[in-house]
Order: sequence, then C-alpha cells, then structure tokens
Amino acid sequence: MPSANHPETTKVRESECVLYEPETGQIRHMHLTLVLKGGHDPSEAETEAMAHAALERRGKAHAHLKALHVSHDSVKPYSRYRVDVGKKSLIEIKPANG
Repeated sequence: MPSANHPETTKVRESECVLYEPETGQIRHMHLTLVLKGGHDPSEAETEAMAHAALERRGKAHAHLKALHVSHDSVKPYSRYRVDVGKKSLIEIKPANG
C-alpha cells in the first residue's frame, strides 16, 4: 500500500536499446529503459547515447556498434538473442540441445 514515504509508482514505458555488431548481429550490450510516471521519457537518441556511455565507462569499444530499439516485452528472460542485420529485428538463439 502506498505511503508518503513510498508513493505508488506507475510504469509508463519499458524498452531496450540493443547495441550490436553490424556485420554479424552479435549483441554487445542491452540497455533497459524504465520510465515511471512523472519521470523523464528519453528519446531513442538519448537512450542510445546512454547505452554507448555505459560501454564507454567499462572501457569497451563501442563507436562502431549499431543500435536496435525494441519493446521490453519482446525480450524473454534467460533467453539469448542476435540481431538479423538485414531485417533489423531481434532473433532468439535456440539452445543446440533443445
């Protein structure tokens, strides 16, 4: 139950910015954006800049990576993905034994 110290939060939007290798579609970073009611809702360009900045802070090469923006609902927990570079879409990688 909400209180003065813990007001109820309402989720406005969840999305993912996927940074991937443009030749192979291998994903290098997935950046989740969660916007709550009353919070700043960043543009795709702002979200992409935040994703690149996260890799910059880790000392990782990132300038060559391409970005794909997808809804958070399209990403299943504990699943692996790659990007179909031709279709610009997320493709789930199925385990070899399943």
